Amino acid sequence: MTRLPSLPVRRAVPILIATIVALLLGGVVHRAPQSAGSTIETLPPTIDLSSLRGAPTAPDPLRTGPVAPIPSPPKPALLVHVPYSLPVMSRPGGGQRLGTLTAHARYSGQPITAWVLRVSADRKFGLVPIAYSVPYRTGWIRLAGLRRSSTPISALVDLSQHRLTVRRLGRVIMRVPVAIGSPSTPTPPGRYFVTERVPFSPGSSYGAFVFGISGIQTRLPCCGNLLAIHGTNNPSSIGRSVSAGCVRVSSAALQRLKPLLLWGTPVVIQP
Repeated sequence: MTRLPSLPVRRAVPILIATIVALLLGGVVHRAPQSAGSTIETLPPTIDLSSLRGAPTAPDPLRTGPVAPIPSPPKPALLVHVPYSLPVMSRPGGGQRLGTLTAHARYSGQPITAWVLRVSADRKFGLVPIAYSVPYRTGWIRLAGLRRSSTPISALVDLSQHRLTVRRLGRVIMRVPVAIGSPSTPTPPGRYFVTERVPFSPGSSYGAFVFGISGIQTRLPCCGNLLAIHGTNNPSSIGRSVSAGCVRVSSAALQRLKPLLLWGTPVVIQP
């Protein structure tokens, strides 16, 4: 074991503390979200959520998702109900077409309610995450004619802490440990929103409920690619990096989340 040079302890300690603080400050990341509302019970038996399965594989398409900011503004998130597919543009009212905001969830067919991250200066256009986009993208949609609502709820998944935090108007109301993606099938960071709410058998590998969100897991070898928050029949996995990309919570946490994570609820996943 190597000993420090013979400097007085009082001089060495401040130097070490300053070094540690500098390292910590060098890696701080910031973010921002909020959430939705509604209810659901029955769904068609034909829903295919096999996409929640997957095994480790070599990395494939690149994800260029932004590093999402930690939610802090204590104000409701703006949501829009999407009655038909909408073109998503690179700037308000024009620019390059980046993709399409679909009207229905890809796996359950439930109607899409989207989170509007920002509104243009003239209030005519909204910046939204493009659901199921690969690579991850955000873009602008026209807001005219869209039914609007809001939610005080937002969810933040901190991958480095294996933790899910739910806030109401900026105030923490729930904080629980989670399992996240393994190193070979990592959970992709980004700003998402809840697209589907699907009940399951309590003994299933997904637990009693699945909250599909608008992200795509690109590193699965087969069986689809839905990104979701769900339960588990393996509670020992909570707090570890072991999933195929989804976020797992305990059965008790799942019950607390059901009345909170409604359609359109912002879900920010940060590294």
